[in-house]
Amino acid sequence: MRKFSLLVVVLLLVFGVSLTYAQNPKTKQKEKIVGTVIAQYSMNALLCAYHPCAVWLLVRLDQNKGKESLLAKVQVEYFPNDSLRNRGFPENLVDKARKWKFTAVRDASRDTAIEKYVNSVDTTGKNITEEIATPAWILLPGAENEKIPVGETLPYYFVKMGNYKKYKKQ
Repeated sequence: MRKFSLLVVVLLLVFGVSLTYAQNPKTKQKEKIVGTVIAQYSMNALLCAYHPCAVWLLVRLDQNKGKESLLAKVQVEYFPNDSLRNRGFPENLVDKARKWKFTAVRDASRDTAIEKYVNSVDTTGKNITEEIATPAWILLPGAENEKIPVGETLPYYFVKMGNYKKYKKQ
């Protein structure tokens, strides 16, 4: 239990700092992306310590016909509110695999490899990721046949609060 508590504290600090330094959408170009959310980061619900908070998703982006589909890591901002169900966590994004339209900012400097397990360290700073072996990503219902591309570097997109909606064919 102590290891898990330390893991949660470390994750809160890392992701809190990550959100603090998130790119400024005013200085980067926004783009529309459409894709199916297939997985969520396993620690999403535990990572909300600062405002704003975020949910991390794996999204299979729609591509032109004949092109291989592309996965992307999408960070969606939200502000917790104690008066809302689940403190305002955007449950609709992760209740099942579903197609969404996002207004996002692409940031290639934050492209990273997909990890198999949540990175964990003990009180001495020793890496215990493999010992704990907490899966980093959880496939959503309806995406059970998808594969998490462990080790593959994916493009990163940032989505401000409310800049997404269910996709409707035109």
